Amino acid sequence: VAILCATIPRVAREYGADSLELAWWVQTLATPLIAYREEFTEAIPLLEFAQPIIERELGAESAQVAELHVAYAWIAFRQGRLAAAGEQWEAALHIRERVPGAKQVELQKALVGLAQVRMSQRQFADARALLERAQHILAANGETASEAAGAIENALTNIALREENYPRARRHAEAQLAIEL
Repeated sequence: VAILCATIPRVAREYGADSLELAWWVQTLATPLIAYREEFTEAIPLLEFAQPIIERELGAESAQVAELHVAYAWIAFRQGRLAAAGEQWEAALHIRERVPGAKQVELQKALVGLAQVRMSQRQFADARALLERAQHILAANGETASEAAGAIENALTNIALREENYPRARRHAEAQLAIEL
């Protein structure tokens, strides 16, 4: 974080206060504040600064704007604002369906993020459908024995337990164990 804070003034001087380069650095500074420090009140103004520049320079449907939606989604989710988190994940998913990233990894992440919200909202059928779609992406990439695949199986186990579908929960738990072994 300290390196980013030292770099930002230099980038502003070299590229301009409304440059895409500066917006990227500012958005990059917000990420550790959200992910590791849970300093949301500090991160939000950074995202708000970067978003209009990124949208102007790259378009409102760009991959970088999807990342802004992901950042806002994580903030809202961790604050317990599930409706807002769902809206942000849906916005990210909308973009990622058009710009899925290499091997559709970013699309898969958006599906899982939205599924986590839907699971928290007790919309289990929706969550399961999103997770199954993410599983198909992993299978297409030959990643069925990955950490991501294990996390998806874990989420599917939790859904099945909440629905009291114990045979399905057992199948997913066994699949997760097989992945982890």
